[in-house]
Amino acid sequence: MALVPLLGSPSRSVDALLVHQSGLLDGLIALFDEVWRKATPLVLDRGSTISSQAEGLTELDTRIFALLLAGLTDRAIAHQLGVSLRTVQRRVKFLKDAVGAETRLQLGFHAARNGWDAPRPQPSPGTTRP
Repeated sequence: MALVPLLGSPSRSVDALLVHQSGLLDGLIALFDEVWRKATPLVLDRGSTISSQAEGLTELDTRIFALLLAGLTDRAIAHQLGVSLRTVQRRVKFLKDAVGAETRLQLGFHAARNGWDAPRPQPSPGTTRP
């Protein structure tokens, strides 16, 4: 079975579609497997490229930054890390101020340009890079 959230509902209630064994369920499973296969692992430990290249970042800043790069909202980051929404907002502002960015997009651009982005998966032994 699959539970698919229905978005765009004007009501505040949680609407979802329950999908039982069917061709639709097979398609949803195949889609999930493909997206999962192509996904980049999210690295939150202190050994990541972010913490080694971005001097002066605390462990919390490093974890917030990694979650920002993954596309999470401030609220989702706060929930994931067990901190307040206001703490996340303050630290994001600190990160932007630290690099002179006015927007999150500029912060992400600075990170990519300076090698702060999270490490990419390494090829398996015996394979070559394109």
